[in-house]
Amino acid sequence: MFGIIFWIFIFLILYTYAGYPLILEGLVRSKKRSPEYTPILPKTSLLIAAYNEEKILEAKILNALQLDYPREKLQIIVANDSSTDLTAEIAEKFADNGVLLVTTPNRMGKIGNINYAANFATGEVFIISDALTCLTPMLSRNW
Repeated sequence: MFGIIFWIFIFLILYTYAGYPLILEGLVRSKKRSPEYTPILPKTSLLIAAYNEEKILEAKILNALQLDYPREKLQIIVANDSSTDLTAEIAEKFADNGVLLVTTPNRMGKIGNINYAANFATGEVFIISDALTCLTPMLSRNW
């Protein structure tokens, strides 16, 4: 009697560590593979909220221009909240690179500034960032 119970337990242990994984491996190999993944790259608008950011805005814009996303699908907007420093002039230097400067008619605060600049965005997806936040480019992508 104890011999039968012993061999049942041995079988269950072997099945747990070897049999079950082998069955799963066989099922995975027999299943059809799904087609290759095709990335969907929507038109994206990056809104950079800025108020008196002359010290860091150039680095932020350069960071945005280095993102690993197709340039024709990435709109960069600097949402200037009526800054009193050189923020607007710095953003205008990048107009040739496709950076759009949107300046509020008067000081509106961060949320009002973003809402105002959103009217100029053409992307399907919005990314909202302030000037202090640097985004890490994604690596090893083939667009």
